[in-house]
Amino acid sequence: MKPLTKNLTTQAELELVNKYIFVEDYKNAEQLLKNIFLYNSNNFEVVFKRIDLAKKNSSLETLLKELLNFRSTNEHSIAIEAGIILTKIKINLNKKNMHNQSQKKIFDYESLEALLPIKVKNKQITLTRNLIYLDDKENDSSQKPNAKSQELNNLLQEAFDFYTKNNKSYGACYLAGYAYYYLGFFKDSYLKLKEAITLNTQSAMTLQLLTDLQDKGLLPDTKEDFLLQLENVDKYLVYGKFNTHTEVYREFLSRKEYENSVKAFKILYHWLQKEYGNIPMEVELSCLLGIMKAYELQGNSSSYEAAKHDVENFILSLEKSETIPEEIFFVAELCESYGITHLAKNCFLWILRNKKSSTTLCVKVSNHCASKYASERFLNELKLAYENHNESEDLRESILICQLVMNNINPNEYMGVKEKIRNLMLSDNHDSSIEHLNELCIKFSYDPEIHLLLAEIFFSQNNNKKAFTHFRAMYALDKYNFESSIKYLYFLLKNQDFINARNICEDLKKIKNIPMHISAEINWCFSICEMSEKNHEKAKNFISDALSIEPWNPNYISLYIRCLLNIYNQDFLLEGKDIINQIEDYFAKKDDLNEKKIKTCIKNTETFSLNCLEKGFYDISWSFSKLIYILEEKINPEIIILLSKTGSAHLPQESVKELLLILKLSQSQDVKLDLIFLIIANIYANCAQWKLADEWINMMNINYNHSFEGKNLSFFYSLKVLVSFMQGNTEKKSIPYLEISSESLESSSLDILENQCMLIYALSCQGSLAEAAKRFESLNFDQISIQGCYFLVKAIYRLNKLDKLPGHIISTIVKFSPSNIKERNMLNELFVILGYQLNLPTIDLAS
Repeated sequence: MKPLTKNLTTQAELELVNKYIFVEDYKNAEQLLKNIFLYNSNNFEVVFKRIDLAKKNSSLETLLKELLNFRSTNEHSIAIEAGIILTKIKINLNKKNMHNQSQKKIFDYESLEALLPIKVKNKQITLTRNLIYLDDKENDSSQKPNAKSQELNNLLQEAFDFYTKNNKSYGACYLAGYAYYYLGFFKDSYLKLKEAITLNTQSAMTLQLLTDLQDKGLLPDTKEDFLLQLENVDKYLVYGKFNTHTEVYREFLSRKEYENSVKAFKILYHWLQKEYGNIPMEVELSCLLGIMKAYELQGNSSSYEAAKHDVENFILSLEKSETIPEEIFFVAELCESYGITHLAKNCFLWILRNKKSSTTLCVKVSNHCASKYASERFLNELKLAYENHNESEDLRESILICQLVMNNINPNEYMGVKEKIRNLMLSDNHDSSIEHLNELCIKFSYDPEIHLLLAEIFFSQNNNKKAFTHFRAMYALDKYNFESSIKYLYFLLKNQDFINARNICEDLKKIKNIPMHISAEINWCFSICEMSEKNHEKAKNFISDALSIEPWNPNYISLYIRCLLNIYNQDFLLEGKDIINQIEDYFAKKDDLNEKKIKTCIKNTETFSLNCLEKGFYDISWSFSKLIYILEEKINPEIIILLSKTGSAHLPQESVKELLLILKLSQSQDVKLDLIFLIIANIYANCAQWKLADEWINMMNINYNHSFEGKNLSFFYSLKVLVSFMQGNTEKKSIPYLEISSESLESSSLDILENQCMLIYALSCQGSLAEAAKRFESLNFDQISIQGCYFLVKAIYRLNKLDKLPGHIISTIVKFSPSNIKERNMLNELFVILGYQLNLPTIDLAS
């Protein structure tokens, strides 16, 4: 034991005593406390602790003589007087053997919620703390002593008399509480000990005795946690907190008392085994490593090797078990902190090769180790991790750093050179870029980015031979850089090298966990390869898969249309090929085209889309409608109508799903969710799914308050009334809705005629027959839609004026070609009504 330094305070000295007690080094603890006692003989804590240690070291008789000698020179020291009484009581109790050594617990301490969390790095473990009993629980307080000698009676009486004379002293209260404790009067003991702790809240000896009583369940109901209070006063009197054991370990390590350092962890290790039956992995490893380190510093080679062997076996067992990778990372960090780099490295390698390791963890390991443990073996494991987590750019960079360090190259300097080359490329200084890149390529041919940069420059210069050489080298080094691999595919397709392109696509398809957008691009490339061999059906299947991932990608849509045009192969569709060429030219030269050309392209596309719809080519019609939306870059009333018509004629559920994904388009586009909802509601209306249409309209009302204006507002109100009518509801507020709707429409449009017909129907339903008849007389029937005819015929049927229905209306009805289920149903009903009243044959168009 090191000698005391003069600048140590009594509190710090007592703390060191408790650390010795903590590691069960009672001899040094007693020696140190004896030195403290020389100039603190009036301190109750010092005197009482000396008695406890003397009991532990079987030196109570010797201590009693010493205290008596002190009293002869310190007659007014009540601490010495109390110490003499307490020492005599303990001596007498030993002689009469009145204590019970039983360790039986009659109270489960955990029920007092005395669990404290302890942290080991990032791992949290909960342990129950236990009081260190210096006197070995010398009495079993669950049983009252049934035999007392006269001497012991006199001593206990002496303790009570001492309290009576000195009841303002916490030491006297403690002594009385101790006496009651051994007499079995636990309530009285508690009251006296409470007096003591009130007088001195920092009395560790008092709190120890209160904790003992509480531990055995011998206290009255109280919410106080005396063990926690004791721990706050002196944590070194309590076992079970990892941080405390670690602190004691380091304290004795710094004092070069290595055996005590070892005991700090061994005590925790054995205590956990005894209390819980198993030891948390992090704690067990920390103990093993700490013990090994202490033996190493001590120079105890045999014990060091044995401890090291235990550590190696422990880590090996973890790697073979179902231990999660995050725990192995913790193990690796611990090994590094103790200087066992070969074990740390093995753990890091295990993480990299384990498929259960997350990308985040592998990146963490690679960032930490790429330069520190650079070697061929580590490089191979990094490549394996990159194969398993190919989306990670960090792993890709770590592989390069590892290679550079293996070749004695400073990674930061190398990255700086590449950044300068990139800047040269941005300034179109290709000659200097090629010169620098060629120099790097000679020395660092293992860097795939060097080959990519060279390939891109040569490609831009139409030097396809050299571009191909470097693209191929790049791909051979790193096919998991998907963005670069796709650039390689673009190059091959541009040069019509469909064989190599197909091989690359097939190779990339085999990779697991490939990003969705890359998978879509691969399918697009596959489709082009199939188109080159005129396998239009196969090409359509591939591009359909791409569209399922990105339904609003214009390149995918245009290729899909090309597949359909070739599959259907009809003269009517030849115009579509010219339109697709125009659209692709628009996207290629978007900034160079004037507004007039763009509007012409959009108008031609819209006309062709509607023609396709009329002739039953619904998939082509829907696809062209999507391209029009992308060309417009906003949702206007015409787009709403077009998407509603073509979406309902195509596959309604798929159309709705794609419309809901429209918000993934560019942020610059004017996309409002309520407009998307409006289109969806109309699609369901066109499919005669009135309940679904009504639900989407209600969502617009509730969530967005339909912030429409102009034609969009007219469209919304017309749809709202239509859905209401088709569900059998002709409420009065439909009339103002229709009037508001008509105000935003041109008087010559079909839409306003539809509104007027619906308005006449609403008036007739609500009994306003004269007003309905008046409006009917004022209508112009030059052109009329199926929906307009439907409500007009139903209205004049109510007015009993079917005989006044213009003859050309009946002719028009017969010639109508419905484009959706709503129109088919309406036309069916018209033929039923007109056939019954005017002796026309009924026709079931739905068949």
